[in-house]
Amino acid sequence: MVFLNQPPPIMKTTLTLSLLGLAASTFAPAAESSYIPLKIEQTLLPMFPAHLSWRGITQGQASIAIAIDETGKVTDLMPLAYTKRAFADEAIRVLKNWRYQPMRLDGQAHPGMTELHFTFEAQGVVVQRSADEMVAAFIDSSFDRQEWELAPCNMKNLDRIPTPITMVSPLYPFVEGGIEGRVTIEFIIDREGNVRFPHLRGKSADALSGAALDAVRQWKFAPPTEKGTPVIVRASQEFVFVAKKTK
Repeated sequence: MVFLNQPPPIMKTTLTLSLLGLAASTFAPAAESSYIPLKIEQTLLPMFPAHLSWRGITQGQASIAIAIDETGKVTDLMPLAYTKRAFADEAIRVLKNWRYQPMRLDGQAHPGMTELHFTFEAQGVVVQRSADEMVAAFIDSSFDRQEWELAPCNMKNLDRIPTPITMVSPLYPFVEGGIEGRVTIEFIIDREGNVRFPHLRGKSADALSGAALDAVRQWKFAPPTEKGTPVIVRASQEFVFVAKKTK
């Protein structure tokens, strides 16, 4: 039993950074859950930036992270990789005009995020939902890394890992009978050290995941750097909630 005047639960936390090039799963529900993924309707087609074609550029790529709330509204957009900034700008322009249906779990709408990869060619544009390691694979196979103006940074190349400046602990949800469990939150740390696109990984939504998400949204880091230049990285945080037991 958990009482309001009890000490907060024990929470074990471990910050683990991983390569940005790995695509974020919007949601990974429990097997028994009824899950409908985020749906996207492309209502405006991307256009090849004319000023780039005038310069003799005939192809390019851009990967964009996008967050959608429970009403289907876009709440955040962020370029993850691009060969030319104009390709990312065009991708973001159309993404702001597309329509979205939020993911649903057991009939209830939830916020979510996903990554979209745009391949631009002079005769058209192909849009793909990111699969694991898609961004890294495109960089390795399609272009020389030096041709990317913004590209994922390998963790081994960091000369400064993201150092926490502000870390807020989750507020333990007091539920009759007590509640325990593990929650893993994945997120992106941008070049200013801000937390972007926090989302749940591996469990269905409940009071513990909500508390963890609310805390991570308030975190702030010193930006990670590669050769002195701030870069973007992906991170994950596991919270272990253990309720105090009464004697």
